[in-house]
Order: sequence, then C-alpha cells, then structure tokens
Amino acid sequence: MMTANLQKISDLFGSYKAEWLNDSIFELYKEPAYYPELTTFRPCALIGGRGTGKTTVLRTLSYQGQLELIRRKERELPDASLWRQMLEQRHIGLYYRVNIPRVTAFRGGGVDQETWSRLFKHYFALTFAQKAFAFLQAAENNLAQRLISNESLGKISRVLCIESCNGVDDVLLGVESALLKIEMYVNNIGIDDCPRLSATGALDFIFTELVNNKFFVGKTFFLIIDEYENFLEFQQEIVNTYIKHATTSYTFKIGARHLGWSNKGTESRDQFLHHPSDYVLINIAEAMAGDKFAEFAEKVCNARLEAAGESEEVLLVRDLFPGLSSDEEASLLGLGPLAAELRAEVRSLKNKDLCLIEDSLSDLDLYVVSLWAEGERRDFIEVYSEISEDRTTWDNRLREYRYSALFNIKRGKSGIKKYYSGWNVYLKLCGDNIRYLMELVEKAIRLHAEAGCNLANPIPADRQTDAAISVGKKNLGELSGLTSFGAQLTKLVLALGRIFGLLASDTAGHSIEVNQFRLSTRSAGRFSSIDDWLLNADSKASQILRASVMHLALLTFPGNKPKGEGDLKDETYQLHPIFAPFFNYSHRRRRNLMLNEAEIVDLIEAPAKTIRSIVERQNRGFVEELPGQLKLFEEFFND
Repeated sequence: MMTANLQKISDLFGSYKAEWLNDSIFELYKEPAYYPELTTFRPCALIGGRGTGKTTVLRTLSYQGQLELIRRKERELPDASLWRQMLEQRHIGLYYRVNIPRVTAFRGGGVDQETWSRLFKHYFALTFAQKAFAFLQAAENNLAQRLISNESLGKISRVLCIESCNGVDDVLLGVESALLKIEMYVNNIGIDDCPRLSATGALDFIFTELVNNKFFVGKTFFLIIDEYENFLEFQQEIVNTYIKHATTSYTFKIGARHLGWSNKGTESRDQFLHHPSDYVLINIAEAMAGDKFAEFAEKVCNARLEAAGESEEVLLVRDLFPGLSSDEEASLLGLGPLAAELRAEVRSLKNKDLCLIEDSLSDLDLYVVSLWAEGERRDFIEVYSEISEDRTTWDNRLREYRYSALFNIKRGKSGIKKYYSGWNVYLKLCGDNIRYLMELVEKAIRLHAEAGCNLANPIPADRQTDAAISVGKKNLGELSGLTSFGAQLTKLVLALGRIFGLLASDTAGHSIEVNQFRLSTRSAGRFSSIDDWLLNADSKASQILRASVMHLALLTFPGNKPKGEGDLKDETYQLHPIFAPFFNYSHRRRRNLMLNEAEIVDLIEAPAKTIRSIVERQNRGFVEELPGQLKLFEEFFND
C-alpha cells in the first residue's frame, strides 16, 4: 500500500512529460548546462529525441516560464512587481508548439503550391501576432498601464488586414478572429471566399513596430517553435527564410527531433541555412554527454524527492538505488554451486601453486576461466593451469570478461538472468534521456511501495531490475503509435533485441558484448554521412532506420572510419539501451556486428529465418526456446 507521500513522489516522477506538469514544471525546473546558449540573440536550434527535455527548456524560455521562475524565487512579490522584474530582461519569449492537424491542412485540395505558401505565411504571421498580443494584454493588465501606442496598433492592424482597433484587447480579438477565418477557409477551400491576407513581411513589421515603442526599446522577441519537425517541407522552407533574415527585433528558437529538421532550404533555391553562420546548433545528446547529464539528472530527481515534503524520510537517488558489484551479482544469480565444483576440481589436484591461485580468484573469475575453456573446447584444468604461466595476461582477461560472463550464468533457466541495478546503471539505461530516467525511477518506486517498503530504505536489485524490464517493455509497446512506421519499428526492435540477447547468453569462445551494428549499403558512395543517407536515400531500409532514429528506437553515434566498400562513415547504430533489460543483453556501448540493407528489411518481414542466419554467422548456436518475457511475441519470432 502506498502512503500519501509515496504517492506524491510517484506522481512527480510519473508526470515526466512537460505537458502533464502544467505550472509545476517550473517548480521542479533545473537548468541544463546548455541553457545560456539559448538566451543569446542568435537563432538557435535545439535538437534532441523525445524525452530529452526540449519542451521543458523551450517553455522556460517563454515569458510565462520566466515569470514562474521569478515567482518561485520571490513568492511574496505582487504580480505587478513580478512582471516588472521579468520585463527587465532583454528578451521576451513567445512559445508555439506546432499543431499537426492545423499545419498539415495546408496542402492538397487541387490548390497550387504558391497559393498554399501565401496562405501559410498569413497563418504563421497571425499565430505569432496572437502570441504577442496575448502577452501584451497580460502585461498591460498586470502593470495597469498602456504599453503600445494607438498609432502602432493601427499600423499592425492594417498589416494583418484586421479592422482598426482601439487598444490591445481589440487587436487580440481581431487577430483571433482572423486566425479562425483562415483555418475555416483552409478546411473549406474552393467553397468559401478567401479572406484578405496579411502584407508581405508582416512578421518583420509587427515586431519592429513593437520594439519601436519606448517600453520595448532594446528588447528582442524570441519566437519559440517546438516540434519543428511537424511542419511540412514547404513550411520549413518558409520559416527557414524567416530565420535566415530575422531582424534585431525578433529571432527564432526552435526545437526538433534528430533528423526532424529535414529541410534546411529557403524560398530562395540557392540559399540554405548553415551552422554556425545562420544559427546556433545545440545537440542535446552532445551538450549533456557524460558528467553533465549525470549532474543534471541527479538534481532533477532529488528535487522531486524533496518536493514530496518532509513528512517521511526519503533517501537521495544515489542512496535509493544501490548497485551490485560483479561478484555480488554472480552470487545472486546462483553461481555458488558451480564455482564450488570448480574449486573442488582444482583442489583435487593437491597442487600448492594451483591452490594458491584458486584462493586469489573469486567465483566469477573461476567461471570466466571455465567459459574460456569451453570456448576453446579444452579441459578446464588445462586452461586453469596456464594462469600461473602468464598471470598479467590472465588478470587483464578476467577483468575484460567478468561482466559479459554474468549473462551466461542462468542460460536456459527461469527467473532474473541479469541484474540491472544502481544509479549509474540507470543513467546508462536511459541513454541521457531524462524522461526515460524518470520512468525508471517512478516504476522502481512504485514496485517498492507495493512491496510495503518506504523510501527510507534502498530499493533492492531485483526490484530495480523488474522496473527496468517493465519500462523497456512499455516503450517497446509504444513504438507502434509514434509514426506510420511504428509497426516496422516494433518488429525491428524485437528482432535486434532477440539477436543481441542470444549473443549475450553464449559468449564462450566468441566476441563479448555485441550490441551494436554497422550498416553496409550499395549506395554509400552517394552520401557523405549516415545522416545524409538517412534523410535522402529512398530505400525501404533508410526510411525505416530514419524513423527508428527519430523516435529513439535506435541511437547513432560516430564509429570508426569505413572498413570496406559499401560502409558508411559514422554509422554505428545501437538499440536504445532502455530495451536492454527486456531482451537481456549489455546496455554498454561495446562491439559491432555487420548488417546490410536487405537484412534490415528481412528482420521485419522474415524474422525467424533472418535472426537465425545472423546469429549463426556469429558462430553461435541458435536457441529456439524464447525467454518468458518474449513469449508474448512468439508469433512474430516464428514467422
């Protein structure tokens, strides 16, 4: 049974999407290391997968976010003082999240592209005019004073083709009415009469006019666009043109998924956006790599634990999620009886030197030696006797193989086959993704509470592992609804996960921790990099892999230089580590296998045959029996 305090903690971690927290997002906000780069007056592109914190950061950059952050620090200040303090800043952020049903309505219907472009420009100008005048209305109401002259309001009204208005409230109503008219016209195009469209350069005019008023002199409006990937290609070209030619009165801050900003072109066919000359590129994965993410994540999670109040003692996350040493894990996995047999075999020789070595080795070390002997098809004692001849080599070998050996201990047995526990392990499983990390923490806390425990006590390794398996399964199930390629993504993850799980459970005499792949493609020579291939190749494999990367089924990162003809530079793929516990393989970045384009498609369309072929190519024996958690997908694996 969960106490009220535990329930509150679970809710705080469970509301891991910025959209679910509403204003609480600012109470719990922790500034990431890259945030200062976003506050410069240059256009910025914030690139990251779902769950990397883009929405939280972009909303914080808005004037509403800045107000809430000030309110958090100055809780006694009246609203007027909060607004004055916020307006002392040099920027004013207007947040807009691209709405798919609305922007995708601007196509088809027998209408030529030029007309759709003119209609979208009008819609886009009205959208940010609405954001600007909603801000002005709130500012004037809270400060109890006029901020914009009637002359400026009249000019802006004429540019937007709305009726002459008296005051900010009237302009806002006029803009909102114009937005409704353009949306209704787009949905009834060819039936209704076209409304009057705003002037060319309306966006420039609006914000130049605003900053010419004395209250906003020297300020820059940040036009913040979240989920930029939802724009159609021609819409990206239009907004790219605004980005390239933005004035000192306004600039753009956009958020997009990796590979989501597919079009860097502008309306001028010979002009493209280039980093760093036209915008600042902030890749969240790179900006938050290593210790930066670890520090940020710890602050985020501890803030949520502290927000639950002081009615019950609660450990901080590092203490709440203790890890296991490899030897401790081997013991929990039941290695003891087998190790005892190996020790007895050594002692039966009554060789003092061999017994001294045996005393210095842990159970797991002895098991590694036995796996080595199995891989070389030699007697255990024969291999064991070689340790004394080259102890340095064997010490290095034992260190390298200890972790991978853990996956072999319970091969073919029921129950937990590998533990995924410890704060540092959770940091690796989430792949520097704050949403995944909070999912892991929330699930572990919930299981801990259901077991009747409180958070003054550490969460045991088996419970942490069960949570990790559950979160991996949940995210696998969600892939199908993320994109039109969702079903293919689910099948690809199932197939790759099965391959990596089989390879992990049979390391005797083989490469260890094979959990990544490189791609060989016939069209490699036409493309400069993996991103270029993913975006511009028209093969079925490239489309599936592009969707996989965009939706975090796969991660890509720089690999080695191409090793042969057909290899792509920088093309190492890793199944997202959040799936590793579900399939029972190593979450660490280690060794690659080579796949080709055809195999990517075949893993989806003919999984049983293709999985067997790839596994046997690695000199592994194929195991027909599915582990318990995969039996739900038995039909797929037998196809």
